[in-house]
Amino acid sequence: MKKSKVITFRGADVTAKELTIAEISEYLNSESTAVHTLDLVFHDRLPVAVVERSTGFKAEDLESLAPSTLLPLWEAVEEVNPFFLSTLKRLADLGREVTSRQTMTT
Repeated sequence: MKKSKVITFRGADVTAKELTIAEISEYLNSESTAVHTLDLVFHDRLPVAVVERSTGFKAEDLESLAPSTLLPLWEAVEEVNPFFLSTLKRLADLGREVTSRQTMTT
């Protein structure tokens, strides 16, 4: 059963939904390399594309808000998607490891 969490965000109830393995795979296999400003602001958290998929918000709708206002939204999405968050952290660690090995051999 997929997890979900309802939070009050800017005066309205918003549901953060757990993404399926298929949705996670779709995100990981997407060819988009563009980095959104929200990804830079929340650099150690889930990407804005994941927040979009989980909540239905569009990044453009969130851009006018302060990071402190957005933080509860990110926290709710991360709470119901802990496996996705840990997967991205593992991928980042692997990337750093590969880069380190390549640097050592050149």
